[in-house]
Amino acid sequence: MKKGFTCALALMLFAVFSPHAVMAEGGNSYIRLGAGLSDTNSTVYSDRDCNSTNPAALFGCADGPDGNPIGAYGSYGSSVVIEGAWGHYVSDWLRGEVAFGYRPDLDFSGQSNFANVTLGTEPVEARGRNFTLMANAYLMLTPLFGNVAGFQPFISGGVGLAFNRTSEMSYFFPSLGVGDATITQPGSTTDFAWSLGAGAVIDLGDTISVELAYRYFDMGNMRTRPGDILIIREGRDDLLIPVDATHASLKAHEFLFSLIYRY
Repeated sequence: MKKGFTCALALMLFAVFSPHAVMAEGGNSYIRLGAGLSDTNSTVYSDRDCNSTNPAALFGCADGPDGNPIGAYGSYGSSVVIEGAWGHYVSDWLRGEVAFGYRPDLDFSGQSNFANVTLGTEPVEARGRNFTLMANAYLMLTPLFGNVAGFQPFISGGVGLAFNRTSEMSYFFPSLGVGDATITQPGSTTDFAWSLGAGAVIDLGDTISVELAYRYFDMGNMRTRPGDILIIREGRDDLLIPVDATHASLKAHEFLFSLIYRY
């Protein structure tokens, strides 16, 4: 599967940057600067291996009192997304680009469901951020529908890499004792990423356009690394216990506004 993804990425880059694909007319290359909102889906932190014993799994394979597997249920909320891209119009139908994106405020908020703790009293928090490096292709629909007042609809898709980082995760248990908490290790990962979307380019002049776009973005996983977790319990000494890695998927719906300069 990974080999196929690598081949697809290489073919897309070749189609975009091959000198044989460049149109004879000038003004087909562009720079795009965009900003918008990345609204993440609900997700759940689970063990890399719930059967792990050395080191031990954080959650294990049991169900919590709500009948769901023990984990941390929540989302990374919403973050500003900032994006820059360089691209080229290969033809009237197709444009391609390489884009770099940054999402600085992916803060996890949720609830865990450990046994022997009252449901709804186990808040979980973490801070996250994400970088993406993508090769995007845009199928321009203007030749099909015509260019009406500079309005150019498109559908898009992209493949690339997501660089995901999360802080230590803090599990709180106020119903057990004031200040009771479990703190995991932070973590980072590099994962395959892909997106699908649609939108429109609106010409403002010969060289300047604006772009409005929506996309669904799968950015792989957030992960905590294996290592000692800190267990804080009221009236007892703090404990350090080695625990295996945990992970949660990172998917988002994104809305982006961009300025495009063609040259």
